[in-house]
Amino acid sequence: MKITDKLKDWRNRLRDRHMFTIVITSFLIILALTAYIFKIRNDNKQALENRYNQAFFEMASYIENIDTLLQKSLISKDPIHGAKTMSEIWRQSNLAKTNLSQLPIEQNLIAQTSKFLSQTSDFSYSLTQQNIEQQPITDEQMSQIQSLTDYADKLQNSIVELSSDLNQGRLK
Repeated sequence: MKITDKLKDWRNRLRDRHMFTIVITSFLIILALTAYIFKIRNDNKQALENRYNQAFFEMASYIENIDTLLQKSLISKDPIHGAKTMSEIWRQSNLAKTNLSQLPIEQNLIAQTSKFLSQTSDFSYSLTQQNIEQQPITDEQMSQIQSLTDYADKLQNSIVELSSDLNQGRLK
């Protein structure tokens, strides 16, 4: 018996028992479920990527704000204004660190950024308390603010480059 004869015989037996309809229906159901699962998987992947992008760009915005606020704090000598600026730096640092922790990046790669944000947060909180108590900022503290500002500038430039790579599709 030839293969074509065997296939015809199999098809005829399926037709006789209405199995052909069941096999085709089962195949279509499996195909539809596969397409549905694939769509859900792609939707979830896109949603996750969007969340990562949102966390990255929010973090970038907070770091830009920190840089600006640190520069303002170098200029300001008024304790009340200094307290407001430092408390805002503290808040922005914590928000940036929260967004940084949501990114799918190994901890050893973001350790320096995380350390910078923690130090900035802690330092600005202590200066806020000092400003509230009407104590002037010392020259050493101004030097530390300058160091933080310099690092924030470098960090912001790196983030701008990463942002450019993300927007142009060179990085995911």
